[in-house]
Amino acid sequence: MPRPEKSQPTRASGQHYLLNIHTLASDAAQRDAAEAAARAGLADFRKIARQVFKDNANAQSNVGVTGRVPDDEEKFLTFATAAYESALSHSTYLTALSRRGYAQAALQAEQAKAAVRATTLRDEAKSLDAWWAEFRAVAQVVLKDRPDLLGLLGL
Repeated sequence: MPRPEKSQPTRASGQHYLLNIHTLASDAAQRDAAEAAARAGLADFRKIARQVFKDNANAQSNVGVTGRVPDDEEKFLTFATAAYESALSHSTYLTALSRRGYAQAALQAEQAKAAVRATTLRDEAKSLDAWWAEFRAVAQVVLKDRPDLLGLLGL
């Protein structure tokens, strides 16, 4: 009885990975725009809060206006969420900030943007991990006769 032939990856499957790379590039541009908007929102909040609480070092520290904003996006999102949460959880902070345009609804909207971005970032990481696992498996099969290329890919 003849053995069934192994299915060989087609050129189309290679194109699938190219399309995913282009999609990832487009998604990266959207991600960068979302991060820039979140950073701009926090920068505006910090400017206002710094002035509102200029005589209250404890409040400045609690709402995140002292120190450096993290460059790492994940750390930034944690920092921003904590700053907004602190402002929302202290009625005296909220009252003072409300007078300068940061009412409860505005702070909750900024906090929600940061939370959505953090969730999206986590989901993108999971998606990228799944894509890499599939790519790796296909590359190991397709390139089994090319250990030099597998080595370049770290496989």
